[in-house]
Amino acid sequence: MPDRVEIRRLRPAARAALACITAAGLASSSWHGYRVYNQMGPASEFVIDEARSRIELMAASKAAITEDYYNARVGELVAECDLATADSYVAVGKAQNLTLGAEVQQAYDDANGWGGQTICVAGQAGMGFITGEGATLSHIGGAVLSDFLVYGDLRDVSVQSYNYATGANVDEFILIISGLGLAVTAGTYLSGGVAAPARSAVSLIKFAKRSGRLSAKFAGHLAASMKRVLPADKIVSAYKSSPLLDLPKTLAKSVDQAEMAKLTGVFDNLSAIGKSTDNITALKLLKHVDTPADLMKLKAVAKIGGRQTLAWTDRFGAGLLKLVKPVSKFTARVIGEIAIVAVSAVLALVSGLFGFGFKRAALFGVRRLAFLYRA
Repeated sequence: MPDRVEIRRLRPAARAALACITAAGLASSSWHGYRVYNQMGPASEFVIDEARSRIELMAASKAAITEDYYNARVGELVAECDLATADSYVAVGKAQNLTLGAEVQQAYDDANGWGGQTICVAGQAGMGFITGEGATLSHIGGAVLSDFLVYGDLRDVSVQSYNYATGANVDEFILIISGLGLAVTAGTYLSGGVAAPARSAVSLIKFAKRSGRLSAKFAGHLAASMKRVLPADKIVSAYKSSPLLDLPKTLAKSVDQAEMAKLTGVFDNLSAIGKSTDNITALKLLKHVDTPADLMKLKAVAKIGGRQTLAWTDRFGAGLLKLVKPVSKFTARVIGEIAIVAVSAVLALVSGLFGFGFKRAALFGVRRLAFLYRA
């Protein structure tokens, strides 16, 4: 029979083994806890109750877009040559059986005729292509086309790199996203157009930032992410050392692919909104996005609303987000990770207590209870 001293003490090898088990349990629970946080954080997927969201959106639309408001707003948009938003209101009007007055209807028809569209569209697209600025779908179309054909990004990288080198004021956001645009353009051509959605999304984000349609919070989120993907000093260095035509390929080699993968979700969601609606709707929605989760909600709105989405955005603004009820998506993987965290934490706790004072702690509790019982 071993004496009490031998029973009380664990052998050094056993203590070492328990220490290793404790460390492994803590490391495992920490690692899998971090994985759960990443999967369930702001960038995680959401399940949208489409039926409920559709009912709420339609009810809110009928209450807010009355026939009087409908006529007044369409008339204003036609006068501003914002035919895309006017078309969206007309889609709402058809869904809600609203009627345009004779005068507004005539103005709308004239604007959508060949002559009216030519006057509005041609000049706006040209301005967007050359300057990268503007307010309507045609401006955006011109800006996106100029970026896709490299001209727009080369223009902006050249201007900002010169400012960077001379100590003048630099818009680092425009510099980095233009450099990133060139890198993505190289990938688009090399992939046979597979990366085109990302290319379009980059152009929309740049246009939104330049025209003041990007919220400060989301701009900050994007800026921090883009700096990790492609720092400004690397863009300027590549601009100085590479011929202009080789600049896209040079920048593509400097992109941190692991960090770029984190931005892919934002680009994909923005592209999905544009696909369900159009670029101007995606642009106007961006003004109300503060987090990647907001963008996911608006992607669901675009899927439900289609052509009506732009009118809803114009009417409700950021309030549109409140009409979408997302639920966190607990996948089998997430549940498995949580189970591993729990088991690892319990294993670490038990082995730690057993190896470093479990018996003493247990006996102390028993003796304390006995003392209280006797008292």
